[in-house]
Amino acid sequence: MVTNKIRTIFLELMEWIEKEEYKGYDPYDALNCSFLNKITSFHPLAQQIIIHIIKNLPFNIRPYLGIEKSYNPTAFALFLESYLNYYQITKNSFFLNKCKFFINSLIKMSCINTEKEIGWSRNFKFVTVKEIHNKDTPLTFLNAKVGLSLTKYYKITKNKRILNLIHNIIYTILKYGKIYNTNQGTFIGYAAVKKPRFIFNVNAICAELFLKYIYYVKDKYIDQYNIQNISIDLIETLLMHQNTNGSWIYGYTFDFKELNNIDFHQGFIIDSLLEINKLNLINKSNIEKSYFKGLIFMVKNQIDEKGFFKWRYPQKYPIDIHNQAQGIISLSKYKGKKFDSLLKNIVNYTIKFFWDERKKYFYYQKKLFYTIKIPYIRWSEAWMLYALSELLLHKEYLCAEF
Repeated sequence: MVTNKIRTIFLELMEWIEKEEYKGYDPYDALNCSFLNKITSFHPLAQQIIIHIIKNLPFNIRPYLGIEKSYNPTAFALFLESYLNYYQITKNSFFLNKCKFFINSLIKMSCINTEKEIGWSRNFKFVTVKEIHNKDTPLTFLNAKVGLSLTKYYKITKNKRILNLIHNIIYTILKYGKIYNTNQGTFIGYAAVKKPRFIFNVNAICAELFLKYIYYVKDKYIDQYNIQNISIDLIETLLMHQNTNGSWIYGYTFDFKELNNIDFHQGFIIDSLLEINKLNLINKSNIEKSYFKGLIFMVKNQIDEKGFFKWRYPQKYPIDIHNQAQGIISLSKYKGKKFDSLLKNIVNYTIKFFWDERKKYFYYQKKLFYTIKIPYIRWSEAWMLYALSELLLHKEYLCAEF
């Protein structure tokens, strides 16, 4: 097999992650410091402020605060998909066998695990304007992401045990996220809280998971839930809220105040629409049109020709590794060579400004006057490992040009 720069970086990053034993810090893990959690617990705003102060420091203060490196379930889902992708490229059973470790680890780190349910929360407390996510709070997007990683494993291995696991994930999403039929359409709550946010990428990824499960088991029911009808409603809501320029805002608060940032979540949505379109389970024409319109928005407005992905359209800075990774993922998944030139630009930019050639990991953010070079296991390394695996899987011919 021909070695190229992309494959070399992918394997070096994989080796770095393995040496770290798949553990790491997160940009948002400040409240894992018991002292900071305690002194800011009088108000959610105080907790938000301390999270963002530590997130934006150019140096890593966490070891001095007693914050330890830990496992993150989103990272493990991304590791699982990355190793599966590389197995498909190499046919080396080592990478497929390693996936059993990721699956077993995910099961162990679940916050809910019963005969009928399994679900995950973040490995840190997180506070938003309207929601508090504790370590025992199931998160819909996170659970759906784990579920989708398992569908990829099932597709390759046909392991029936995995279908039962996916069944329990979907049941947990529906039980704790709940279905909300509103005047603005149908949503699943972002988290298991009383008044959750309604987020468009959650609609997309849940619909993708539900429909893939139906595709494999040929059954549209999970207990009393008709997940095919729910998927159709989620998708119709998603298409209804797509802006005329092809973008989606992030979503709404429970009382329908706009959360109007546009960033890497655009990629989450179009990637799910692309996958849904491949299944041929529901009307394709509107989905295909929405996917391409969303992709064109990303290409024309979010990714600069120089190769940087704008922070939150139209704002450039900070240039963030998660955005860079998502640009690589979405353009790699696109079937065709139309955007290959832009894909090369974003890969080159990411390697030039974010890859540490000596330490073998990716930096977090490039701000206007400084770069945060801290490696974050989920936000940076896991997403970039997955992005490079998608690039190698779908555009191997392009990798030879680096």
